[in-house]
Amino acid sequence: MVSAAVGRRQNPELRSAGPVKEQCCYFFWQGRNSTVREKGTSALMTVELEEERGAQVQVQQGKEPPCFLQCFNGGMILHGGKREEEEENTQTEWRLYCVRGEVPVEGHLLEVVSHCSSLRSMSSMILLNVNKALIYLWHGCKAQQHTRLVGLTAAQRIKEQCPLEAGLHSSSKVTITECDEGSEPTGFWDAVGRKDRKAYDCMLQGIKSNQILFVTYTWLADVNASVAKCLCF
Repeated sequence: MVSAAVGRRQNPELRSAGPVKEQCCYFFWQGRNSTVREKGTSALMTVELEEERGAQVQVQQGKEPPCFLQCFNGGMILHGGKREEEEENTQTEWRLYCVRGEVPVEGHLLEVVSHCSSLRSMSSMILLNVNKALIYLWHGCKAQQHTRLVGLTAAQRIKEQCPLEAGLHSSSKVTITECDEGSEPTGFWDAVGRKDRKAYDCMLQGIKSNQILFVTYTWLADVNASVAKCLCF
């Protein structure tokens, strides 16, 4: 359901002239690298729902509106590749996610290559071991406070929900360990490879003159799938 309450959350000073009127819409999310056939199929599936009520809203990866992100309450995850059955899962035990979003309720995670080259000093990252149910919540030395909060909220959502798409089970007892850039535990580097600060845009020694714009536009992902409880790309 989408209502005027969303607008009031965006702008607390907004006043409504009357009672809030609830409306319904159907979001169909499309990964950046999804095929033409997959995009067409997702659109057709929403047309079949039109007889019930509500309009259809196309959502492209990277352009998700706040009302879409808020549906997940900070628990949206973009997984790499296509969804696999549990017995056919070819993913490794370590998965690395970049924290995105400005406020916790709109926070989401984007899976990136589990390697130290994916780290960014201006971001927070979640490193998940699906076998040990262990989360390293890593904060870059230049990560802002709101980014850290969004990352902590996302990690707690994983702990609470134990999403199967992330390789966890309802019986998983997830533990969260926070660490800052420059003081990572040994287990962290065992997961992302050899400790090499030169492999990524490390700012522990300061910011390079040509680095800010580069870091701002960091993540472009290959995507191919559709939306479920969690998203895959």
